[in-house]
Amino acid sequence: MMLRLVFALCLLSFPALAADAPHDPRARDLFQKIRCPVCEAQTIDSSDTDVARDLRALVEKRLAEGQSEEQIMNDLRAAYGDAIVMTPPVKPSTLPLWLAPFALLAIGAAAALALLRKAGRS
Repeated sequence: MMLRLVFALCLLSFPALAADAPHDPRARDLFQKIRCPVCEAQTIDSSDTDVARDLRALVEKRLAEGQSEEQIMNDLRAAYGDAIVMTPPVKPSTLPLWLAPFALLAIGAAAALALLRKAGRS
């Protein structure tokens, strides 16, 4: 009985998912390139936040109006900064975005080495 209920609820959710799916393949491509301003670790394609939903609608609307992908990305960068792009350009203001993963890796490696040396002395 419970399995049937879960299955029925899953079937009911499919129309909602289909309504949010982009009709333009260019839109889906752009969704993958734009970072969710709320989640920050997800694209607007994989985020369910209201902001991501609004940005998806904005991108589709602007594509339908005939704007190019470059124009849309430039407008989003102007509104949200370079961090809105999943792969921001390399320039002085975005260096922390590019260097942070390497810095965290170095800190983790140094901590691991310190723990190994301490364990070796005991």
